[in-house]
Amino acid sequence: GVVHRDVKPSNALFDLVTRRAALSDFGVARAPDAQASRSGVLIGSPVYMAPELLAGQSASASSDLYALAVLSYELLAGRAPFAAASMGALLRAVAQAAPPPLATLRPDLPEAVAARLDRWLAPLLAKAPSRRPADGEVWAEGEHAVARELGIGPS
Repeated sequence: GVVHRDVKPSNALFDLVTRRAALSDFGVARAPDAQASRSGVLIGSPVYMAPELLAGQSASASSDLYALAVLSYELLAGRAPFAAASMGALLRAVAQAAPPPLATLRPDLPEAVAARLDRWLAPLLAKAPSRRPADGEVWAEGEHAVARELGIGPS
């Protein structure tokens, strides 16, 4: 019931022994129906911000899922899906560009694996919030299914 608003690598904790992940730093988090304290101020890290946030819309569970997808893409590809030389170019890329297929950044991955991961991430990286999964449970179920398909997760 809380929107984190700043999902990024430095706020993600991973326990490799228990294979669990958690988010930290809820300093800018809000309840979904809470009003922002200042109008017109971007809160969060632009690389991980959903396109609707850049357009001035309110943060939501969907924008947190988008940021989680960017983080997942970065873990898989070794870089975020959008990079640019200037802040303006970065914001345009987040708002308009499609992420590069993982196979272009990870030629070491078998093509079928890269394609499966791209299909898993695509809805999460959708520009329109209405095209993203409804909640984190949907994302987690998809993540577990992909891991099982690839033989890297619990059966």
